[in-house]
Amino acid sequence: METVIVINETYTTIQIKKASLEMEDVLALEEILKSQLEAGNQYQIVQMKEVENISAPAIAHLANLHEFFYNQGYSLVFAEPSENVHRRIKQEQIHLVINLCPTMDEAIDIISMEILERDLMKEDECN
Repeated sequence: METVIVINETYTTIQIKKASLEMEDVLALEEILKSQLEAGNQYQIVQMKEVENISAPAIAHLANLHEFFYNQGYSLVFAEPSENVHRRIKQEQIHLVINLCPTMDEAIDIISMEILERDLMKEDECN
């Protein structure tokens, strides 16, 4: 699967350069995400604006990826889904359990809020 990885100071963006995502594509994405984690990039945005179709198993695995990140104390946001992909994710009701944003600005805001939330929780634990 072709992707472009852009590493910023706070977060990493993985831009998917494919029109259709199947399960094997999401498994390849999982490897990319985990390699970014190993490189120390804990806050990641998957930009999906070029994806026009996505299979039901691929959608379900997005929820697994989100859960993995969240349970490890990391952030994962899916941004800029096409209208069709957004509709499909909502049909599967996965939008209820993943961070899904219509714009990159909103995705960045979620990353920032989750960083702040974790920092506040750490302060509470220390007091």
